[in-house]
Amino acid sequence: VASAPDAPPTPPGTPAPLQIVDLPVAEDDSASPRRLVPEVSGRTVREAVLLLHRRGFRVRVTGSGVVRGSHPAAGATLAPGATVQILAGDAP
Repeated sequence: VASAPDAPPTPPGTPAPLQIVDLPVAEDDSASPRRLVPEVSGRTVREAVLLLHRRGFRVRVTGSGVVRGSHPAAGATLAPGATVQILAGDAP
């Protein structure tokens, strides 16, 4: 057992002092439940974005006005923080 560089040497037969070491822990994504993408067609962009954000998704908007659909489509399951693209009325 190595001691700290500026600590006095430990005499033979003496137990070494305990040291606490912080180790990084990887987040376990499997603990995050997947979430259902809600139906947003027919809603205003504002309503759709609010609904998707409340479900834990990020949102990318194409167009404005009334939502025509989303990608992934309603009913798909995604991890929290995933991006849902909504396509609105005057989208190209």
